[in-house]
Amino acid sequence: MQPSVQKQLARWQQQISGFAGQAKQRLSGLLLSVQKSKTAEIQAAPAKPKSGATPATGAYVPKAKAVAAAVAAAQESAKVVRRPIPQVVVTEAVEIIPARTLLKPLLLLCTLVLAVVLSAITVIFGAYEYRQLFHEHQSLIQQRDDLQVEWGQLLLEQSAWAANNRVEVQAIRRLEMLVPDPEQIEIVRRGN
Repeated sequence: MQPSVQKQLARWQQQISGFAGQAKQRLSGLLLSVQKSKTAEIQAAPAKPKSGATPATGAYVPKAKAVAAAVAAAQESAKVVRRPIPQVVVTEAVEIIPARTLLKPLLLLCTLVLAVVLSAITVIFGAYEYRQLFHEHQSLIQQRDDLQVEWGQLLLEQSAWAANNRVEVQAIRRLEMLVPDPEQIEIVRRGN
């Protein structure tokens, strides 16, 4: 057997012997209390001969013998059964694995746990960034819609300001321009 197994067996045997000693002390205390109670019962009860027997006839039992019989009966009923401690049989030799052998799987496990934690953090960061970009996208879409409405209003205003009759009215009022008479029109030709 290996020394560590022998040490463990020795510790167990010491613990069992300690428990057995404690059990003996408790049992002796119980027996003593039973003896005292039986003695008190016998002393308290008057000695009556059975079926009219007297000390002279021999059927009478003295107090000391009655107490001894009661103690013997109490001891018989409170006997502790002692069983032998089973011996541990080792069928195979157990080898202690060196720390170098456990180091590689431990490092692999730590690396995998670290990779899982980092990927979880990456997923959380990606989800957070997606939410921010989605919010920004929605605000930009709202801004585009507002600008399109404003552009449509500006086109309507431009078409209203650029109407031919309005330009003619403004030219007459502000610039005092008139449409020339056909006699005032001269046609200039190029070339000849």
